[in-house]
Amino acid sequence: KWTEIFTGEKCEASQGGKEIELMRPLESIPVYIKAGGILPLSMDKGNGADNPEKLEIDVYEGDGNYTLYEDDDKGANKFFTEFKAERKVCGESMKQSLTITSYGNDCVIPKGRVYCIRFKDIKDGETKVYKNDEAIEGAEVLTNCTAVDVPYEKGATYRVEVTYKKRTRSEEIIGYVKDVLLRAEGVTADKDALWKQLQEVRSIEEYTETLKASTSVSECIKAKLKEIL
Repeated sequence: KWTEIFTGEKCEASQGGKEIELMRPLESIPVYIKAGGILPLSMDKGNGADNPEKLEIDVYEGDGNYTLYEDDDKGANKFFTEFKAERKVCGESMKQSLTITSYGNDCVIPKGRVYCIRFKDIKDGETKVYKNDEAIEGAEVLTNCTAVDVPYEKGATYRVEVTYKKRTRSEEIIGYVKDVLLRAEGVTADKDALWKQLQEVRSIEEYTETLKASTSVSECIKAKLKEIL
C-alpha cells in the first residue's frame, strides 16, 4: 500500500508492481510513501539547514522504522533518534503507534525541541501518549489528521498510540470518490448522478464497469477515479 504525500490518496500494488496513470495539475508531481513510512521534516521558519527545534514526524499507517542522524557542523558530536511505527488490529478497531527513543550527545539539537507527530492518513482517532510507559498529557493539534505535540526530554522513551475505526476497502473507495467529485470541475447534477451510482456498487469489477459506462462526467474525472484501484 502506498500513500501520495501531497494529496493523501492511496493505491495498492500486488507483488511485481503495476503501472498507473495519474491525473495531476501541471504544477504537481505525485510522490508516494509506502505503508509504515516515517518522514521527518523541519517546522522551523525560514530555509536554513540547522537541526530543527520543531521536528515534524509524519507517520503513515503500517509497520516501519526510521533512524534520524544529527550532528554539529563538524560532525564531532552525534545524536540519533529512532522511530518505530506499528499497526495492530484490536477487534473492530485499529491501533497505530509510534515509539521514539534517542541517544548520543543532545547538545547538537536546540533546547526546547518538540516532536510534532502527525498520523497523516488517520483523520479521527483517540490519542494516548506515554513517557517511559506512564501516561502523560500530549498537546493535541487541530489539523486535517490525528496530531499531537510532545516535548523532548533527555533519556525518555515516548510512545504515541491512536485507536481508530477500521475501514473496509469499500469505505476507503467511497470516501475517495466523494473527495474527488467534490473537487472536480463539472456540472453538479452530473457528478451527483455518478455519485449515486457508485454508492450502489458491490465489487471492484462493478465499480470499473460503472465508470466505463458513465456519460455524465469527463474522461479526466473517470481516470482520476480509477487511481485508487
